[in-house]
Parts: sequence; C-alpha cells; structure tokens
Amino acid sequence: MKNIAEFKKAPELAKKLLEVFSNLKGNSRSLDPMRAGQHDVVVIESNKKLSAKGKEMKVVKMRSLEDGRDVTSYIMKFRKYDWDKWKNIEVGDRLLIDLKFSNGFATVKPIRSISKGNETPFKPSEPLTKQTILLFDIEIFKHDSLFVFRDYFTKEWFIINNDLEELRKFYLEYRDSMFIGYNNASYDNNVMRGYLQGKNAYQMSKTIIESDNRGLVYKMFDSHKTPLFGMDLYQDNKGFSLKEHSAFLGINIKETEVDFDMDRPLTDEEKDKNIAYCKNDVLATEKRFEQNIGMLLAKATIALMFDMDKTDLLQTNANLTAKLLGATKQEVRPDLTDPLELDKRLNINTKEIAEAYLNHEFELNEDGKLNVSLEYTDEDGYTMIFGSGGVHGAKPSYIHIGMFPMRDWGSLYPNTMEQFNLLSRNIPKDKIHRYGDLLKQRMDAKYSGEEVANIKGVEVPTYVMINGIKLPLNTKFGATGAQFNGLYDPRNQFLVCATGQLIMTNMYELIKGKAQFIQSNTDAHAYIPNSEADDKAIDEALDEFANKIGLTLDKDMFREIWQKDVNNYIAVQPNGKVKVKGAIGLTGGMKVSKAIVSNAFINYLVAGKDYKDFINECNELRQFQIITKTGWTFDRTVARDSEGNEFNAQKVNRVFAVKDKTNAVELFKVKEGQLLDIEADEFKDNISYTKGLANAPEYYTISNEAIGEGITIDEVDKQYYIDQVEDTLELWFGENWKERIEQAHHERELQGFKPVEVKNYID
Repeated sequence: MKNIAEFKKAPELAKKLLEVFSNLKGNSRSLDPMRAGQHDVVVIESNKKLSAKGKEMKVVKMRSLEDGRDVTSYIMKFRKYDWDKWKNIEVGDRLLIDLKFSNGFATVKPIRSISKGNETPFKPSEPLTKQTILLFDIEIFKHDSLFVFRDYFTKEWFIINNDLEELRKFYLEYRDSMFIGYNNASYDNNVMRGYLQGKNAYQMSKTIIESDNRGLVYKMFDSHKTPLFGMDLYQDNKGFSLKEHSAFLGINIKETEVDFDMDRPLTDEEKDKNIAYCKNDVLATEKRFEQNIGMLLAKATIALMFDMDKTDLLQTNANLTAKLLGATKQEVRPDLTDPLELDKRLNINTKEIAEAYLNHEFELNEDGKLNVSLEYTDEDGYTMIFGSGGVHGAKPSYIHIGMFPMRDWGSLYPNTMEQFNLLSRNIPKDKIHRYGDLLKQRMDAKYSGEEVANIKGVEVPTYVMINGIKLPLNTKFGATGAQFNGLYDPRNQFLVCATGQLIMTNMYELIKGKAQFIQSNTDAHAYIPNSEADDKAIDEALDEFANKIGLTLDKDMFREIWQKDVNNYIAVQPNGKVKVKGAIGLTGGMKVSKAIVSNAFINYLVAGKDYKDFINECNELRQFQIITKTGWTFDRTVARDSEGNEFNAQKVNRVFAVKDKTNAVELFKVKEGQLLDIEADEFKDNISYTKGLANAPEYYTISNEAIGEGITIDEVDKQYYIDQVEDTLELWFGENWKERIEQAHHERELQGFKPVEVKNYID
C-alpha cells in the first residue's frame, strides 16, 4: 500500500470522460438565454396548465435553429388576443418569432408559421472555448474571495484572489470545460455564477450554508445565465466528507488556520495560508476524482446514450434516472395499503410467511412507510428475518471447509420490476420500454466478449457501458421511494421488495429438506446439499422456477466460508478468489482506517499467514492509520496531551497507536451548554466530554500531514493492532477461535485446497 494512493488508469479514463462529455448536447452559448430579436425556432414543449392562481394558461418552449438557445412563453387564456395566436401551436411547429424583453421578462410574438411536424433540434455540442477538466475549490470570506482551479491534464494552477475581472476572463476562456468539485452543485457553482454576475460572494455563501431554502439561493442571481458544466463528487460520496476521503487516501488533511468569520480583509500572510489550504483541497478533489472516475465515466456514458445535455451531469443519479425514463412526480395513489395479490407463478407454502404478506391490507409503520417485519425459524433452527432490506439469515459464528453453492438471482430487484410489471407508474407508456431495453442491453454486452462498445460514435470500454447501464437499473428502485423524485411510487417500491422476498421464500422451500442452509442474503441462498442426488434435484427445481418467473439464477461455487453473521463473512471460490462482505472489508477497501487489522485478519483465515508476522513485517505506514471524525451533533473536538493540557483539534483526524507517550494525546468530542450528553465519559464546567476514538490505543498521536511527512513506522505500536486482530477473531469465532481456525486450516489441507496467496485486500 502506497503512502499516497495511486490510480494509474485514471489519466486514460479521464481522456475518455472528456471525449464523452464533449459529445453531449449543449455548449456554453446554447445554454445562455435567447437574445432579443427575430429567431427561427422549433417548438419543443407545448402544455396547457393552470397558473398558481388557478387561471388557464399555455406554456410554450422554443429552441433556436441557429444556436440552440431556448425561450419560454407563458400565454394566459383570458388575454384573448395572445391566446388566439398561440392556442393551436404544437410541438414540432417551426416558427419565425420576435423576442423582446421588458423588466427581465421575455415577450414572444409569433410572426409566421414556417412548417409543422419538425423533430426537436438538439443543442449543438461543439465547444466554443478551451475544453478540459478543471478541478476546483473556492474559499469565501467577508472581504476576500479565492478561486483555485487545476487543469487535470497539464497540472497547471489558476489562482484568482479578489479579482472579479480576472475570474470573468478565465470563465470566458474555459466555460465549455468540465468543472469538477466536491459539493460544487450546491455551493461552489452557485457562489461562482452569482459572483460572475456581480453579486456579493459572501452573501451568497452565507445564504447557501445557513438556509435550507434552495429557492432563496436561486433568487439571488440569474440561474438562467452563466452556465457551468461539470460533475459533483459529493453525489457519490459513500457517506464520507472530502476530509475523510483525503485521510483514507493518505494526503494532507490539515485544516486552514484562517478564521472564515473575521470581519476584515485578510493579511498577505493569511492569504498565502488560505491559498495553500485551498490548493490542498483541490489536490484532494483530484485524488477523489481519480478514485471515482469509473463511476463518473459510467454516468456520462448513460447520459450520452440518451442524448442528454451537459447540464444533466450535475443531476443526482436518481434525478438522472427519472429524466431518462421520462417520469414526472404524481400524488400518492389511493391503493397504497391494498392487499398484495400473489402472482400465479409463485407458490408459498410456509404458513407464517404467507400470512405476513397475503390476504390483508398493510399498515404503515411509524415513518409512514409500508413494510413487513417477520422473524421466521424453521424446524431445523434456521432463522430468516424479513424486513425492508429483504430476507436475511445466517448460521452465526460459522466455519465450513468444503464445496458448496450460492444460488444468486441476477439483478433481482431490477428484473422483478420488469418481469412483474412493477416499474414506477409515473413513467409514461411511450418510455416504459426503456427499462427493459436497458436490462437486455446490459446482459447482451456482459456476455458479448466485445472489449469496446460504440455509443453515439464514441468508443468506450464495454465494462464502462455495462456500469453505465447498471446505474439507472440499480438507482430506479431507491428513486421509487424518494418523495421528491419523479419516480416516486411507494406502493410499487414496496411490492418490488415484497415480491423479491416471496421469490426468495419460494426458492427456500424448493431447497428445504435437501440441504443445510448457510445463509440467505437479499437475493441469494447459500447451502450444503445433503447428497449429490439432492444437489441435482435442487438445481433442476431452481432452474425450472427461474425459467417460470423469467429471472436469471446464477450458481457460484465456494470451497470455504468464514462467517460471523449474514452481513459479515469471507468466502473463497475454487480458483482462490476471495469475497469479503461487511465491516472487515472497510466499505470495499475505500475506508482505509486500521486497514492492517483487516488485512492481517483476512490473510490469517484464507492464506494461513500468521497475523502477528503479517503486522510485524508490514512497513506500509498508511495501513496503520486510524481515521476518526466528530459528527455534527457535537460542538467541537478537543485533544488532551499527556500533561492534561487541552487544545482544539480538527473534526477529522488521522491518528496512530504509538509506543512513546511523550507526544500522545486523547481526543474528545465536546458538547457545551444545557444539552449535555448523558452518555458522555466526563463532565466539566457545563461541558460534556465523549471519547473521540472507540477501541482506542493506550497511547496515540495525531499526524494530519501527508503520510510519510509526519510520524514514522518506527514510532508505531504494532502490538495494539495485533491485539485488535485477536479481539476481532474472538468476536467472530468465540473464545476458542484459535482452536477452531487451526482445525479449519487442517481440514483445508486434508481436502487438498491450497491456501490463497497473501495480499492486501484493503489497498
């Protein structure tokens, strides 16, 4: 593991991302408002609706055939003269119009009709300025505004401090580029666009930070002008802040020493510190960009497939999915709690499960959502829990050496929505086919063997297209339960989950009596057949069932499993590939915090590598880092040194267990005032102190510099990490863990399975 994470494929993928982006519809000119004067346009939207005051009106949106700019006209029915001119205008009509502006409002006059039945013209995609990928961050003070950009390809810095004209010049030179930041869709983009329009940057910044009213922000500047293209890394943050991502990746996480609330201009020294801090955040953004570039490219690819424009890349995955499916928000339908009618293809014989789902209306839980909650234990003592997350069951603290199958439904929820007609009912009939088309296209591409796919004239790696299609397929289910999304249809979201649980139940009943269950996890059952004949009978029954319901059922073989519970296990395939599930996997290797413990633990089980030797032989400093964060419910963080002296600490810190207590500290999360934390470890002067690090070492120190620039490996107390592995082994396998694991290793040898190669699973 490198001190600073490296992503060697990122530059190549970044070039492809820029190529895909450049082919998306729209350029900076086409996203500006249409200018006053005469224009040759095509009507792209024409809808009758009621105004906010309940008056009949017509909304007509038109696009210029010259530069792709749009204008919208609002025609009130009670204004008969205007209404007569517009009432028969429909989508596809080509018109010559005259556009004027009065007090900022557009007045559109149709001069004459040119033709009917025209296709909607796309916005032009050709860049009119320099086009590259710019990572950026901004820092706004009451009297100072700093904008820092870095060209990903040339590594050139652009630092603009308190110079509006210089920023305008830079924007006009690069505005067809991709501007990529962290939370920029909500914060940086709006502040920058408003500032470019001459608005007060500090006022914009404070409003965004302190107000929950997004509409108030958009009233502060003209949101139709000064387009800014790009993507927001916060939308795929995996629950972590930029500082946490920076910490995991090994880079400097020191916070600025400059007070954002000071009521005076910054000194030259403070400006230098602010620039250094902002540049470090841009470097952190760049590193997170490289780490997540596969997802960004997949998202851009799906936008290209559906002829979306460059502005769509700033939408969340859920909103992007709603748009490509054409879904529009509707009121919750009256059938929300109606009984579930069992599909004729399913057969449920287990009485307790059938009673939980069938022949009665459903009740809403305390959160106002539909859910079935059931814990079912069969006569063999195997327990399955049914809930909003699906079906879950597992033999606790379980080790098995020997071949066994895991039968796994391919994309259970997406295919259930398609095969059981449970897509959101907000999708219009003329677009409902898109979801099934995507499912088929993904499966065809997955098994095609082709390395490259052609998307609208752009060649992208096939795996990128597959991941791009996977994005809306997997996002669709969650979006159906998101109240403010166009796909919101809580009844059908519940039915998808319930149908999936009943499919898993039907599957369970076909296996039961012929095998011992190891685990059941949302879309898969793992089991040990009682005999070869039973194994064959199970396969025949399951394949027939899968064919009947129109879903794909895979069969993956494993040779061993080490299982704490249903959410935490390690399984090894016959070819030595290791599947890691749960906290020990540190979120798929993304959360590099105490990684040495996870790596030593996993290698001890599957490779037989002594965990003490693994830790003592390891000199990769980043593996030993521990990342801690103080949540928003606390007021601040303090550190206490070995002499008992307190000083303020950062919200996010990188710490290491150390042998020498001289520079050791103890972190505390602090609450002040009347609402003291009753769970706190200490109380002092109307302040509650909660220890800031769970399972903390006896001695630890803060090292927020980039890995390699602060603490050294010789200072690290490796015994602490060894103890942590042993605590985890006991948690998984009980007090006799050593005896159980050694017996399993012996059994693996007897069966002729070779231990897998020692490697870093968290890297």
